[in-house]
Amino acid sequence: MNTVNLNSNSNRFFGSREKYMEFRAAWKSACKNKDIRLTAVDYALYALLRGRNLNSQFSPIINLVKLKNGQAAYEAMHRAIREIFLACGFAENGLRFAKLYPYQEQEIKKRKEALLALYDGLVSEDMLMLVCECLRQDDSYAASR
Repeated sequence: MNTVNLNSNSNRFFGSREKYMEFRAAWKSACKNKDIRLTAVDYALYALLRGRNLNSQFSPIINLVKLKNGQAAYEAMHRAIREIFLACGFAENGLRFAKLYPYQEQEIKKRKEALLALYDGLVSEDMLMLVCECLRQDDSYAASR
């Protein structure tokens, strides 16, 4: 079973309790805002920044028809993690792109801006890169792909 859990306390990403509480307040207001449509990627990043296990955030697919047709049990979680990797400029397998073409640079910038816009400056690009580095080093995640 996949056990992506970056750490049990989010001080690794937020230097102080106040910053962490601002981050939580931004998430809460985004959840209440009917104009914002949260995606699996948003939930995954929120959980990872809070130091939560992604298995507790995503439910496995248990429909036998879907599983027989090729869907993986934790496909939504894996897609969300791939999207976070792509926003950081990593390939789907967690490796750095050797060379980026101009269209790739634009796409990565667009994905990164979309991910970070929800938090209005509370989550930085450095924090996003740290999340990606932690995901890349997590052997349990790498083994389950």
